[in-house]
Amino acid sequence: MRGARGFSLIGVLVSLLVLAFGVLALLRLQSALQLGEQDAGDYAYATNLAQSALEEGKACVPVLCANADFAPAHPETSVPVVAFSCRTTQGADTTTVAVRWHDAEGSERTLEVASPRTDCTAPPPEASEPGSDVPVPDTCLTVLTVSGDKHALSAKVTAGRCSKAGADNRESRWRCESRAAKGSLIEWTVFGKQSHKDTHGSATANCGPR
Repeated sequence: MRGARGFSLIGVLVSLLVLAFGVLALLRLQSALQLGEQDAGDYAYATNLAQSALEEGKACVPVLCANADFAPAHPETSVPVVAFSCRTTQGADTTTVAVRWHDAEGSERTLEVASPRTDCTAPPPEASEPGSDVPVPDTCLTVLTVSGDKHALSAKVTAGRCSKAGADNRESRWRCESRAAKGSLIEWTVFGKQSHKDTHGSATANCGPR
């Protein structure tokens, strides 16, 4: 009887030990998955930030990452987890935006995105002469107020730029100015911390606030 009771006690202890190792392994796996999700979200945000900066450069209205040296992407905004800095360098034929941040393990990461350089010093095209067969587009300034993910730090709009107007616990608000042909379609995007939280929308250029 004593031997049977002793064997049962050892069996229970072994079972508890195996269970403890199993729980520990699950906790480590969960932690690794969370870190991986955070790193993926940071990489997606860095990509969106670089693409937005390139689009602003193409429109000759650079706001994001306009410095030649690394500087905070949004110095007026407090980022609770990851602080992104970025810069823009001009080559002979290309414009390169570099974004730098630290991943969940504290390692420094850098992402670079390049596109053909836009000559913003060139004079605008001359208007068509009276009687010309080429129509002159009637462009105007349309101001949009849009909203998106509360953690969003950048937004873009067709033929213009967006600036952050405020945020609360539910959403962020953006003022977007677009100079497009009257009656044309204006598309805008507010980039969330993760790509699946991006907010998209469109409006018609109407020469005024909306």
